[in-house]
Amino acid sequence: EASSDNCRRLGDSSNSDLLPEYQLLASLLDHGNYDPKVPPFTAHDQPLKIQVGLQMTKIQLDIISGEVDFSFWLRLKWFDHRLSFNGSHELGPWWNASQDYLQTGFIGDADSARIWVPDISCMNALSPENVRGEGAWIYDVAHSNLTGAAQQYNVFYS
Repeated sequence: EASSDNCRRLGDSSNSDLLPEYQLLASLLDHGNYDPKVPPFTAHDQPLKIQVGLQMTKIQLDIISGEVDFSFWLRLKWFDHRLSFNGSHELGPWWNASQDYLQTGFIGDADSARIWVPDISCMNALSPENVRGEGAWIYDVAHSNLTGAAQQYNVFYS
């Protein structure tokens, strides 16, 4: 039996088609009504709430060239009803909703673009090739309640 730690990360992508997590994520994305170009809708046409976090890791100033180099983590969280699932029901009793997630990055590079992500870009970047996302973590419906999150979310993008 696989440990929850290995399943959470989906392991080696060459074996990921054998894992139930991969199959679940593929079914959520390939269900037919998921379009990554369309943002999730909300009840009563309310604006979609997106939590934004920024953690600076490095600031470097070159006073001769007048350039500033920032390194930071940008973290986004939102609720996408189209990606809702119940991990215990879909994957079994080993699923731990407070820790386990489905991760798009291990399915393949193209699959990170298969989910809707807010259009955020870095303006005036000297090296736009260094601006990149790591992928999305998709949590089940019980995650926000178990972790005490102030706002419900099921997608975490970094």
